[in-house]
Amino acid sequence: MKIKFTILLFISFFIYSSSLCQINKKPKWIEYSKRQMLFPSSQYVIGFSSEKINKEESKEEMFERLKNNAKTQLIETIYVKIKSITTSKIAVENEETVSSIKQSSVSLSNVKISGLSTETYYDKRRSTCYVITYAKRNDISKLYKTTIANKKLKIEQEISNAKSFAKNKDLPNALKSYNNTGSIFRDIEEAQALIIAFEYKSINAPELYIKEVNNLKLEVRNGITALQKNKLLTLSDVCYFISHNLKIQTGKINQTIRLANFTYQDTKMASQFSKRMTVAFQQELVNQGFNITTNASPFDSDDILLILNGTYWEDGDYIKIVSVLRELKTGKAIASIEGLLPKKWLESRNIKFKPNNYEEAYNNFVKFTKNQINSTGLVVNFSTNKGDDNLIYTKGEVLKIYIKTNKECYIRFIYYLADGSKVLLLDNYFIGNSIVNKIFQIPHEFECTDPYGVETLQLVAKTSRFDMLNTYKEDGYEYITDELKIVLRKTRGFKKKTNQDGITEKRLIITTME
Repeated sequence: MKIKFTILLFISFFIYSSSLCQINKKPKWIEYSKRQMLFPSSQYVIGFSSEKINKEESKEEMFERLKNNAKTQLIETIYVKIKSITTSKIAVENEETVSSIKQSSVSLSNVKISGLSTETYYDKRRSTCYVITYAKRNDISKLYKTTIANKKLKIEQEISNAKSFAKNKDLPNALKSYNNTGSIFRDIEEAQALIIAFEYKSINAPELYIKEVNNLKLEVRNGITALQKNKLLTLSDVCYFISHNLKIQTGKINQTIRLANFTYQDTKMASQFSKRMTVAFQQELVNQGFNITTNASPFDSDDILLILNGTYWEDGDYIKIVSVLRELKTGKAIASIEGLLPKKWLESRNIKFKPNNYEEAYNNFVKFTKNQINSTGLVVNFSTNKGDDNLIYTKGEVLKIYIKTNKECYIRFIYYLADGSKVLLLDNYFIGNSIVNKIFQIPHEFECTDPYGVETLQLVAKTSRFDMLNTYKEDGYEYITDELKIVLRKTRGFKKKTNQDGITEKRLIITTME
């Protein structure tokens, strides 16, 4: 009996130990090569983040931060894919349909993706937390196809309601029903862009309903114009029209709203018109009772929860202005209004809606978009003393740059000036453990002077050192002599086949003017 008891005890211990090992078994996805096999890019989109536990954070706090990092990386991967599609599709598909996708892609950098799965793992021996966020392309596409169909029906119902109210001379409710469609249109546009990114769909795919949705937009626009009998002949008219209709959509809002500059199409490039519109729009919004600020901190704080920004597009003889009010943290569109301004009004006042060096800047924009790097491990954020959204600096203003990384790394900072020259601000600058996850101001400040136009700040971070660039020094700055394609190759390097966790890239577009 004693021998049997010992054997049974041993078997029980073995079974318990085996179960414990299964519970603590490392998931395969923490290794890059196995992660690629489990989640092939043809079928999945993923975000991945890992860090060693530090004394300043609890394990729970770190996991929460890593989850946000992983989701951000996944969304940025989608955003880059859409940018690549819209810049290449212009030559082969209808510009009108492309514009809808380009328009929605502007806001996708902080959009909330539905249907994501997240897994976590803590390696006690290495004191390291791991997080992966993933979604199967086909599953997400099905979800967003349903979203488009349902939202389209909702818009059609709102239009029907508006017509019914108008027929009964109930103009306030008719206008409200038309205005209710604004944020729904934004939801549809984002869903269309995401399906294209997930499934590599043609922009003219019937399930996207792009032409049908554009026709509904036109019907809403004509309905609102007929009700208000507003010809929108001046910038003041347009700003009043948008502000008034935003108020109808939202009602009273107690929180302060940050107003950002509106930019040209999907380029993030601003202009003289952008600057003029910000001033006029702010005044009209205040007149409508909104609490507005144009100030922005280097990194978003909890004080400002809402942001109002937008884009403007050439639309025949008009400039179409698209405004969107969003929650900063979730990216959710709360309200949206479109207005039309005659180009003649701008031309008569010699107000430019494109920057001086637009053609050259857009060519560089396309080159930057091609083969852009997105890490699934190294996370870097950077901002300016005016924030990181739709930036304008005028003569005499000082530009300061701030960065934050989640791991030790080397950084390369390049400033592409409006005259085509390239300044190497920092190179192989090591971010040590003492400043990891902390905001760090780079040791350079710039005063805005001529030449004016679109300029680009490029930050690339690597866990290994960069290849050397050819440079010369002048006026205390290091200018790069290599052509842009050479700079990108020496900075981005070749895609590694075994590990892509060690490099990432971010860019900010700045418009400077006198």
